[in-house]
Amino acid sequence: MSRTFEALSSGLDDDFKQVIEHLQAIFVRVATKTQGRATHTYGVAAKGEAKIVVPLGFPENEFLKAGRTFPVILRHSSPGAQRDNRARDGAATSLKFYETKADPAADGFHDITMNTGRTLFVRTARAFLTMVTTPNPERVEKLLQSGILDDKILSEGYRSSGSFTEFYYHSQICYELAAGSAPMSYLRYRLINGDRGPERGNYPTSWQPEGVTVYPPLEADPREDNYLKHDFLARFEHSGVRYLLQGQLRPGDDPEAVNCTAAWDPHRYPWIDLAEIHLTEALTDQDLDVMSVDANRTHDSIALPLATSGIWAGLQADNYASLGHARALVYTPARKARADAPLPHVN
Repeated sequence: MSRTFEALSSGLDDDFKQVIEHLQAIFVRVATKTQGRATHTYGVAAKGEAKIVVPLGFPENEFLKAGRTFPVILRHSSPGAQRDNRARDGAATSLKFYETKADPAADGFHDITMNTGRTLFVRTARAFLTMVTTPNPERVEKLLQSGILDDKILSEGYRSSGSFTEFYYHSQICYELAAGSAPMSYLRYRLINGDRGPERGNYPTSWQPEGVTVYPPLEADPREDNYLKHDFLARFEHSGVRYLLQGQLRPGDDPEAVNCTAAWDPHRYPWIDLAEIHLTEALTDQDLDVMSVDANRTHDSIALPLATSGIWAGLQADNYASLGHARALVYTPARKARADAPLPHVN
């Protein structure tokens, strides 16, 4: 379930508090300066319906129950604050579930954030803070050579061509899935095209970004600067857009499952179809302006792992659960800063 503020903020050691406060200050500053989201600033979104299609034997819960349908809103974006779609970086998606109506101004009951690349290129909240506060010229020595940032994982998230609808998106962090009296399982998500086609737009595996998370467009790139947005919107002229939400399950007594830099072996933990998604109506910029996404907004049967859990040893900012935990505390003040920023807002 969504963690209460008390659950998120109690039991934090002083070191983790400082990391979170530093990240909050950065995200608030960027949201105020851009008059938009501190990250994933420019995007495009649509609403439609999700039909739950989990197979027999899937852990029983009231959300992921075969046959149920929910209104949804899905938003695509680039990870950073670049308006130009030709900028060389990755892509992202946010998926919101609602009980009755897909209202952008309403919270909904379950949010999922996903990015291109199977895993994250930093493993902890402290590593993420170190990355965002280290200028690019220093990153090779300070981040790569010390192992704070994994360049091979970073390169996997880059996309050079294609469509928002052709990329694979992964939650990268995992969630705790409760199923009645059954043992807790860890759950990871991914979103793929509804036709199960191959992912397109990946960079060659030999290319390394050298710690840089976004590069400017190539000078000779002939595409328009918002080609990804226009491509997505054009698809609603026909039958809409279809996706498939999938998940992996892993035993809840395996602490390594929370390592956001390690992919789960798909042979041991196969991808399971969770929901068929059909988007039928594009949203306006005004819709996007009132829409919020919260890493901590989850169904009652699903929750973020916390860095304050008893399975962790050492400083909380250095354990695997710290990234998801920090997100839940950083996003809230950043959203308020965006709302309070002068109009017009960037979406």
